[in-house]
Amino acid sequence: MQKESIIDPIIDRSTAVVTVETVSRKKTPHHPSKGYHHHDSYQLVIVERGIVEFILNGMLHQMDKGKIIMIGSKLPHGTVNFSHDVRATIIHIPYDNIIWCRTVPELQHNLDYIKGSQKGYLFDSLPFYKRAVALSKSLKQAEGFHKVSLLFELLSLICHQSSFINLTSHINKGHQLMPSIQQTSIEKAIAYIYDHYQDDITLTGVADYASQNPSALCRAFKNKTGKTVFQFINRLRIEKACLLLRNNDLTVAQIAFQVGFNTFSHFSTQFQRIVHLSPTVYREKINVL
Repeated sequence: MQKESIIDPIIDRSTAVVTVETVSRKKTPHHPSKGYHHHDSYQLVIVERGIVEFILNGMLHQMDKGKIIMIGSKLPHGTVNFSHDVRATIIHIPYDNIIWCRTVPELQHNLDYIKGSQKGYLFDSLPFYKRAVALSKSLKQAEGFHKVSLLFELLSLICHQSSFINLTSHINKGHQLMPSIQQTSIEKAIAYIYDHYQDDITLTGVADYASQNPSALCRAFKNKTGKTVFQFINRLRIEKACLLLRNNDLTVAQIAFQVGFNTFSHFSTQFQRIVHLSPTVYREKINVL
């Protein structure tokens, strides 16, 4: 039996400039989310107190006070667990309000940055956190043009954050803010990996497709993604395995070979290293959603 992420039904955000919610154990005693879901809006989650354990595109993560995540449009997510004292602010920015910016040439660089949230951004900056909390409170009270100006101030603040962690390797292709006309060598390499992650990938094969010398590709790839080519491949394969562990009844061994691992032992080692759980424990934990 397959489990699909559902569209978040909580609020009709399609007509709002921006929507700000506060969630806590007191306000939402059973669960601060509505299951594993996705929606059109971009989402900023600011943890002000406690700990939140969440799933993003199949991968488990944990946030505590001072952490902020930005979730791209239609990127599946949900809350697995949270501490009794949790308090968080959730800001929803409709997709249409982002895509409108495409008509403004001066905003193209910023749109590239926002487009990157399709991999999920994790920010751990105290100055950013303090300013984001203050802006969220102002946004909740503002109306009209003042609300619009505060939204653009928030987006500008986000786009000036140079330090962040990508939470997933997988890119959601449901929306294209800035369709690419000409791919760089790294983009070609990543596209090749996406298309062939189930196969026996070689560095030479990736480099040939990207029209690069293997050594030069390795250096550029690590500089751009923060991972070696094979670290990136293993991460993508594990993310695909997480989705399969949640979404169907294949055995763990079947999933290991389906996502491209040649041996079950290598799959188990990589899964434990990246997810910090065994595949079996992960499946048990995640299927409560």
